[in-house]
Amino acid sequence: MPLSNLAKIFGPTITGYSTTEISPTAMLTETRKQQMIVEALMKIPSDYWNSFVKVDSETKLFTPQSRGLLSTPSTESLRTPASARDNHGVGVSRVSSRRKFFTGQNTPTNRWRGKKFFETPT
Repeated sequence: MPLSNLAKIFGPTITGYSTTEISPTAMLTETRKQQMIVEALMKIPSDYWNSFVKVDSETKLFTPQSRGLLSTPSTESLRTPASARDNHGVGVSRVSSRRKFFTGQNTPTNRWRGKKFFETPT
């Protein structure tokens, strides 16, 4: 994405407007100024910004290699009881497919039959 587009996007967020209640014409003129300010800031060499932000070259900025999902359950693990999972949360056996959901009076269709979700505006 070109530098000018990034400046247009981030200008209002980074610099803000002169007042909280701004007129449309003032907004247009200030938006152009914001873009120019952010473009100028982005054109400053990275060596200058490095003096403010200490970046350690040994710091790992990526996630570690893993065999699978560690904290997010997989689809398979959601289908198996916790007692049937191995150490990594992977399901060993499936839950019986004989379960029936939404049976009886509380089915989604029966629960709201004849009732209105919202009042009719008058």
